[in-house]
Amino acid sequence: MAVDDWQQFYSVEAERYESARYGSTYGRAFRKAHRDVVSDLLSRGDGGGAALDVASGTGQLIPCTLRRCDQMVACDLTPEMMKVSRRLYGSEALTFVQADALKLPFADQSFELVASSRFLHLFPVEQQVQILAEMRRVVKPGGLVLVDVYNSIPRRVLAPAIALYRKLMRKRQEMDRYSSPAEARRMLESAGLEQVDARGVGSYFIAPLLWLPGGVVTWLLRSGLFANPLMAEQWVVVGRRA
Repeated sequence: MAVDDWQQFYSVEAERYESARYGSTYGRAFRKAHRDVVSDLLSRGDGGGAALDVASGTGQLIPCTLRRCDQMVACDLTPEMMKVSRRLYGSEALTFVQADALKLPFADQSFELVASSRFLHLFPVEQQVQILAEMRRVVKPGGLVLVDVYNSIPRRVLAPAIALYRKLMRKRQEMDRYSSPAEARRMLESAGLEQVDARGVGSYFIAPLLWLPGGVVTWLLRSGLFANPLMAEQWVVVGRRA
């Protein structure tokens, strides 16, 4: 899809995005597990300074990055998505900017931290590397770039079941790109970043256990029992600019 197509798609999806993505039992548990993982990964470096959330959407990463940095810019291509995010997370420390991730309107070396979630998978590998390189451009030397990728390994295992589910639920044609943890590392390196940490989160394999209490499901989604290279839904990776 072209940039204009994605903007139109998310303009329509904006008001229902939160409920569609995070309203289910799994969605609520995943949101908490994902934020726990991101917060833990970001707690290992120095805090303060400014952060940039690329393709911020409705703000999944905002609570995590605001805990680490003093100021934050949330940028997105779609004003309607940022409207929802502003309503949920508005803060004096938070600025919203409409921007294309392939052409970020920020000077070189502007931020201590650049992050993005549920975004890279929308693009071919070549463009994913371009986006990562643009994120590297605006982060300061020694600064961190945090992104997540959709893990390709469990998708291959569960491909028939997922295809049947999408057909029964009348989901749109899937155009997402998935990467293994090793492929995610290579993309970071191709963009000029050194991978310094990585963690799995979420898992399709937990479906039979969703009857368990929410706190238990959340723990499982970030634990090594499910959040490993063979089973994790997403792989959260952290790169550093030399």
